[in-house]
Amino acid sequence: MMLIKIELALFGLLILLSVGVMRSRYKHANQIDRIFAGRKSRSTEGLYTRYFLGMGIQVCTIEKVLDVMAETFQVNASLLLPEDSFEGNLSYLLTLHDDIEIELIENLEERFSISISDTEPERIKTIHDMVLFVSQKMKSQYPVNSAYPLPSKPPVALTRPSQ
Repeated sequence: MMLIKIELALFGLLILLSVGVMRSRYKHANQIDRIFAGRKSRSTEGLYTRYFLGMGIQVCTIEKVLDVMAETFQVNASLLLPEDSFEGNLSYLLTLHDDIEIELIENLEERFSISISDTEPERIKTIHDMVLFVSQKMKSQYPVNSAYPLPSKPPVALTRPSQ
């Protein structure tokens, strides 16, 4: 009889935990939907052309930064824009768990083979800042003639159509 009560209590606890997890996922999905409401997906090349053209930043750098953001925060990378702010519309993402900022920095360091000091992330307020920071960091750590591996995707060649 006692064993049945314990099993029922454990089953009830399991149901409560499952409901809590489902509520948390639902809340997270709703918050993400609210952050990106009305946005349409953009290609990396489109972001490059609109925001980074002529800045000496490779398309693959933008793509990798957005991939790191998507993986770390579990969001759709094609909805992210350079003006998205960690102190503004993306602030919710920084509250997902205690170590998410550290996880983001570690993911950037790993993906780009760079090292980031403890004070450097303070300057990064937007995704645009992050792309510029990573690009500058790579240029300083891996000069043009160094043995840094080539990007997986070459930069987009932007030319005007012939008339």
